[in-house]
Amino acid sequence: MNNNCSLSKYNLAKPCRFCSNMIEYLPFEEMEIHNVIVYFCKPCKAEYIFFNDGMLAAVSLYTTIKNKMYRWSVISENNAQLWYVKFPGIPGFKANDGMSTVLSFNNKIPLLNPLNINQKVTTWLLFL
Repeated sequence: MNNNCSLSKYNLAKPCRFCSNMIEYLPFEEMEIHNVIVYFCKPCKAEYIFFNDGMLAAVSLYTTIKNKMYRWSVISENNAQLWYVKFPGIPGFKANDGMSTVLSFNNKIPLLNPLNINQKVTTWLLFL
């Protein structure tokens, strides 16, 4: 555990915004050295990144299409990106690697959730 993070930050006890299950803290030293804390909702494949002060930094959803993994990351209400993840990590153990941006959105952010992410990303990929 990074000494810069207080123990209370690891027990945020927040529900997933998609399913309302409690998100799970994933001790991930590789991320904590950058002063961020990772939580994950396994049923939704939703990753929550928090700064040390408990503020939400990003929410990401993962989906696999034709054996390729993609990550939809919303950084703010005006900024979101779709990433291709060449070498998927393991939540809490290993970071993603070989990531490249597929699409970026500013201002009008599409609303994706675990139920529609596959369909939306599949449609977007048809036009690239």
